[in-house]
Amino acid sequence: MAWSNETYLIGEKVKIDGEKGFGVITRIDKLRGLIYVLYKRGREEAYPYP
Repeated sequence: MAWSNETYLIGEKVKIDGEKGFGVITRIDKLRGLIYVLYKRGREEAYPYP
């Protein structure tokens, strides 16, 4: 499996504006242009990714 430029982001801790705590990037969907962030208590949110 080839590593692309975005794969190093998976597992990184991020802070999203409007959210209380930090989250962890779980996956990147290039076709839909989304990045998925996992928060405490198992909540996963999708955000637009340029």
